[in-house]
Amino acid sequence: MIGKNRRKRTWFAAAVLAAGSLFATSVPANANSTGVSSSEIKLGITLPLTGGASFGYKKVGDAMNAYFEYVNENGGVYGRKIKLIIKDDEYSQVKAIAETKKLLSTDKVFALVGALGTANHKAVAARFGLQRNKIPDLFINTGFSGFSNRAQYGTTFPILPSYAMEGKILAKYLKEKYPNKKTALIYQDDDFGADVRVGFATGEYKFTQEVAYSTATIATDAAKIVSDLKTLGAEVVVTFGVTQATGAILGAAARVAFAPQ
Repeated sequence: MIGKNRRKRTWFAAAVLAAGSLFATSVPANANSTGVSSSEIKLGITLPLTGGASFGYKKVGDAMNAYFEYVNENGGVYGRKIKLIIKDDEYSQVKAIAETKKLLSTDKVFALVGALGTANHKAVAARFGLQRNKIPDLFINTGFSGFSNRAQYGTTFPILPSYAMEGKILAKYLKEKYPNKKTALIYQDDDFGADVRVGFATGEYKFTQEVAYSTATIATDAAKIVSDLKTLGAEVVVTFGVTQATGAILGAAARVAFAPQ
């Protein structure tokens, strides 16, 4: 029985402890703090529930809630039920800041969890001083390597491999799998894309062509990007971006019968 109960609460209890909270093990059952009571732990997340980047990502909150429901039905975290409050940020820095303010000031969540997007979350971290104000920031949905800087993001806990690491691994793969091929990289024009470029540089890989895209204009820019790469004769194309951009690029490629590796 002890082993079974431990398994049921291990994942989230570990997260609470990692965030610097002692509620799970040392706080009396009737204690209260921001977002934590004797019966509940409130968490908050912002996601693109609507807008061009919503495809796929809008399901993240539902998936998290499905797991939290399982935890709650099996005793919660030391008797406390997890409540996830989800806000729509439309993949916009302005909206991410506005909705996070509601989570912290109005909903009074204990921690942010699973926040999506490099640029969005950098803006949120700066605006609300997550490190300075000791706000737990768990399992962020971005691989930006800068978030591993403990001095600047001491309460932030990444869960994904860094984009720089992914770039270094991809560099090795491309050199081994596609030597002497014309290659192209399509990347997002912010820290998300810049980070993977660092990885490719570290892996000493140079593309024949690199193209930056903006999420605001990719729907209309995709056709020209693909046309230029087809004219170039690109044989291998790497896209590093959100599903919104990947979908636009694949759709444009299909329309002109451009089918590189």
